[in-house]
Amino acid sequence: MSEVQMSGPLEGVGVVSLAVNLPGPIAASRLAGLGAAVVKVEPPSGDPLGGVAPDWYRELARGQDVVVIDLKDEVGRRRLDALLADADLLLTSSRPSAL
Repeated sequence: MSEVQMSGPLEGVGVVSLAVNLPGPIAASRLAGLGAAVVKVEPPSGDPLGGVAPDWYRELARGQDVVVIDLKDEVGRRRLDALLADADLLLTSSRPSAL
């Protein structure tokens, strides 16, 4: 789902999004629209929104790089750590204890 990087006041800001449901993905979409480089992390089963409301999913993921990472295994967690090392911001809809 990678598209041309948008430019704007947040150009150069890196965001990793683990957000699900609507508020988090809406925030990620807004950040991408303002020029942030957003990487949307999805589980191997995909984002549940894609199955329920595919048009909303496509709209909210627009302008973001989507990567599939299994956060339940060590390799997946290392991949996430590598993404976070280069990011300025982590966007999540989980409590800190769930991370």
